Amino acid sequence: MKINQFERGKVSILMVTYNRGVLIKNSIESLLNQTYKNIEIIIVDNGSTDNTSSVLQQYDAPEFSTIIRRFRLEENRNFTGGGNFALEQIKGEWFTFLDDDDIAFPHAIETMMRLPEKINSKINAITCNCINSSTGQFGGSGLKADQYLPLKKIVRRCKGEFWGITKTELLQNARFNENLIGYEDTFGTR
Repeated sequence: MKINQFERGKVSILMVTYNRGVLIKNSIESLLNQTYKNIEIIIVDNGSTDNTSSVLQQYDAPEFSTIIRRFRLEENRNFTGGGNFALEQIKGEWFTFLDDDDIAFPHAIETMMRLPEKINSKINAITCNCINSSTGQFGGSGLKADQYLPLKKIVRRCKGEFWGITKTELLQNARFNENLIGYEDTFGTR
């Protein structure tokens, strides 16, 4: 990937889905309702055998053509294979993954995109806590308030579920190890 090929200010949101036809629409709608509009939603249907494809077809309509790009893999390549495929599609300067059963608050992307401008333009990754929809509590622990922390401190202090955006230039050639199932977090640390 060449750094200059990415669209400045654009956030690529990657969603890999498998047999989530009953859930995925809520996730997509939460992204379409973002107050930050310079986004692209890259959806990889990872060989679904349920109604996921038919649910996703409604987003083939012209009004979504500039924001949603949809791909279908003929067979399930697990999250790591689908994720690697999605990473190859990125056009944005920033990227994130959003699970097909997660919801993003309307101001989520806008809030994160303001931080480099307000704090330090050299920030290249932003992490935030997630709210567990069942409990209404934060899903991650280790932070007491909003703060700037280098990666080494985050890795040592924080555990649980977090979400964020990362500068695409950091990817370089990093990809998920498709031989390891369930170790997707090692990709983020790299």
